Amino acid sequence: MSGDLIMPAIASERDEAPIDPAAVLDGGRWSGLQVCVAALCSLAIALDGFDNQLLGFVVPVLMPEWSVPREVFAPVIAATIICMCVGTILAGRLGDTIGRRPTLIGSVLLFGVGTLLTSLAEGPWTLALCRCMAALGMGGAMPNATALLAEYAPARHRSIAITVGIACIPLGGFVGGLIVAPLLPALGWRALFVIGGIAPLVVAAAMAILMPESPGYLAARPRLHHRLHRILSRFDPTLDMRRGFKTPVSTVLASRTSIFDAGVRFDTFALWAANFFCLLAVFIMFSWAPTMLSQAGFGLTLAAAGLASFNFGGIFGALAGAALMDRWGSRRPLTAMATCGAVASLLVWAAIETDASGTIVVAAIALQGIFIVGLQVTLFALAANIYPESSRTTGIGGALAVGRLGAIASSLVGAKFLSLGAAPLMLLVAASAAITAGALLLIRAHIPHRRDR
Repeated sequence: MSGDLIMPAIASERDEAPIDPAAVLDGGRWSGLQVCVAALCSLAIALDGFDNQLLGFVVPVLMPEWSVPREVFAPVIAATIICMCVGTILAGRLGDTIGRRPTLIGSVLLFGVGTLLTSLAEGPWTLALCRCMAALGMGGAMPNATALLAEYAPARHRSIAITVGIACIPLGGFVGGLIVAPLLPALGWRALFVIGGIAPLVVAAAMAILMPESPGYLAARPRLHHRLHRILSRFDPTLDMRRGFKTPVSTVLASRTSIFDAGVRFDTFALWAANFFCLLAVFIMFSWAPTMLSQAGFGLTLAAAGLASFNFGGIFGALAGAALMDRWGSRRPLTAMATCGAVASLLVWAAIETDASGTIVVAAIALQGIFIVGLQVTLFALAANIYPESSRTTGIGGALAVGRLGAIASSLVGAKFLSLGAAPLMLLVAASAAITAGALLLIRAHIPHRRDR
C-alpha cells in the first residue's frame, strides 16, 4: 500500500517540474522549424563570406579607375577587419541582452545596406566608410547565427549543424568567385556590390517572417513565455505552460560576466589563444600563399589553384572534424587536427624547397587546408558547447573577435616573414598551428565523448 502512495507522488513531482526547453529540443527529431533556422542562419553566414571577399575581387579594377596604388587599399582592409571585431563584440553582447533574433536580423540588414552603399563609392575614403559599416554587420551576424544554430540543433547533432553552417563562409567566397568572373567585365564592379547588398536584405526580410527567437532567451523572461510555449508545442503538444520554464540565468548581469566566471574563465582565455593563432595561420595563407607560390616560380594559375584547394580542403576537414567530434568528443580530434596542420605546413615548405611538381604542391596545400581551415570552423562548435545558453553569443563573439586580431596580425607578420622566403613563412604557420594545439589541450570544457553525454 505504501508503494501505491509513493508512485503518484513521484509522478506528480515530475509533472510539475519546470519545462527544460533544451531537453525538449534535444529529445525530438529534426523538425521543419529547425531546418528553417539552420537554412536561414547558413544563408546569412554564406552571404557574410561572399560580401567579405568582394573588395578583394574588385581592387585590381579600382586601382586604374581611381588612379591609386595597391597600398592605398591596405588601411581600408585593416579598418574593415577591425570593424568586424567591434561588430562581433557589440552584437555578441546585444544577442544575450535584447535577443539573438533581432540582433541577427539587424546585423544582416546593416551589412546589406553597407554593401549596397559601397556601389556608390567615389574614392578610397567613401569606400572605407561603406565597408566599415558593412563590416560591423558582418561581424555581428556570425556569433548570433552560430548561437541560434547551437540552440535549435539537438545536442547529438549540434557540432555537425554548427560546422555545416560555418563552412558556408568559404562556400560563399567560392560562389562569389564564380559570380564575379562573368559579371565583373560585363556589368562592372558597382553591380557586384548591388547584388551583394540586395541579397542580405532579402534574407533579413525572410528572417523577420520565419526566424524564431532563442529558446534560452525566452525562457529567462517570464513575460515572453507564451512565445516559447508556441515554439516548444511544435515538438511536444502535451506541454503544460503552467509548469513554467527552466531558466539558464535570471539576470542580464550574469550573462555579461559569465564568460569570466571561475568555472569557464580559464577556458575562455585558452579558447581565445586557439582562435588567435588558428586565424593567424589561416589568413597568412589567404593573404600570402599566392605571392609565396609566385615567388617560388609557379604561375598565377597554380597559385589560384593552391588557394582554392586550401578552401575546399577546409570544407572537407570541417565536416570530417565535426563527425569525429560527435563520436569521440572534441579534445582528441581537435588537437590532432592542429598537430597535423603543423605537419602539413612543413610538407608545403618541403614541396616548394625541393622543386616538387605543381600537383604535389597543390595537394600539400589542400592537406594543410583540411586541418587548419577545418579546425578553425570546428572551433565555433567548441565555443558553443563551452558556454551556457545565457552567455553563448558573448562567448562565441569574444573568441571570434580575438581570432580576428590574429587576422590583422597576419597582414603585418606575414609580409615580414615572406620577405625572408617560403621556409620562414611556413614555419610561422606550423608554429601557429602547434600553439593552437597546446591551447586546445588546456581547455577543460571540451565536448564530451558521445557515450559520456
